Amino acid sequence: MRWFREMINFDTLREAEEWVYNGDAFNKIGTEFEGYTTGDPKLAYALLYNLVRENTLNQRFHNIYADKEYRDGQTLYMVWVS
Repeated sequence: MRWFREMINFDTLREAEEWVYNGDAFNKIGTEFEGYTTGDPKLAYALLYNLVRENTLNQRFHNIYADKEYRDGQTLYMVWVS
């Protein structure tokens, strides 16, 4: 599985949603990579929301997953598709 890692943080959910929806995370997941990892829960939430919305409207993916993992004292949020 190919992962895209983005370690940027935003102050608001609106900023995170704009970043995710107009950037690589939403537009390239499922084609250039299958998974997305971030340290900012707002980015993971925004991506997950937009993927579920897109899947409801257009059946783009079969399955959408989300999880969080603790590594080296840091929480990583993961979203991936299959």
